[in-house]
Amino acid sequence: MPATTLEEAAGRFPGRININVFNKESPMASESIHQTRADFKAALKAGKPVVGAFISVPSPEFVEAAAYGGFDFVVIDAEHGPTGPGEMVHMIRAAQAAEVAALVRVPLVAKDYVLRALDAGATGILAPHICGAGEVRELVSECLYPPEGRRGAAFYARTHRFTRDSGWDVLERSNRELTIGVMIESREGAQHARDICQVPGLDFVLYGIHDMSVDVGKGEHNSAELEKAGLEIKSAAKEAGIACGIAASTVELARKRLESGFSMVAIGIVPLLVSAARRYTTGIHA
Repeated sequence: MPATTLEEAAGRFPGRININVFNKESPMASESIHQTRADFKAALKAGKPVVGAFISVPSPEFVEAAAYGGFDFVVIDAEHGPTGPGEMVHMIRAAQAAEVAALVRVPLVAKDYVLRALDAGATGILAPHICGAGEVRELVSECLYPPEGRRGAAFYARTHRFTRDSGWDVLERSNRELTIGVMIESREGAQHARDICQVPGLDFVLYGIHDMSVDVGKGEHNSAELEKAGLEIKSAAKEAGIACGIAASTVELARKRLESGFSMVAIGIVPLLVSAARRYTTGIHA
């Protein structure tokens, strides 16, 4: 006779079914999410090398594939990709299931974009095109609950398990665990890198070398000005005690940049797929 309840199934197969996994009162699922957030933030603080994937297509499956492929974090790209609020929630859910940190790159520093991503359960926020410390202070304020910021508290939001998690300690824990990052992608931003990196609450800065290359010239990645900007940003991040990252399209380039002082490297999942596909197809047709 088939078991009609999980309790009956657990009784028939002792030691093989953990009933707490399915128990709505169990904190296990919630704790794994908190652990992922805490571990990622601790890795950044300790300067450990972390590798990430920018995901510019609205695909939970790409998030899972990146996690199972060994990436330490994913960036759900809501700036250059078509990902909307609905798809973003599913991508965050996939990241949590695969136990990988999920940052959301918002289009700009604005309450609507930031709050939507955080209430959905994002590990953290990445803001592009930052040019000054004032923008960072605005971002931090939108990300953190009072008294550190002005984020509105909605315990019925997904990030708080739809009211299952509530109370002042929940807000304090969220403030502790949240990861906040910015991208410096222009000459103006590089000139203010020190002030940007010194803003309290900021956890990391990414050097947006692609947009910087367009800002300083013709998209060339080997110019002296680009090198100078990278050194300024790395130095500012090191002085402030925060992590510093950059894009790296190959293993060799990633290793080189990690050795040069960056502690975060990332690659776009779509370019990675296209590159692998090209190698495969050209190898067949060679």
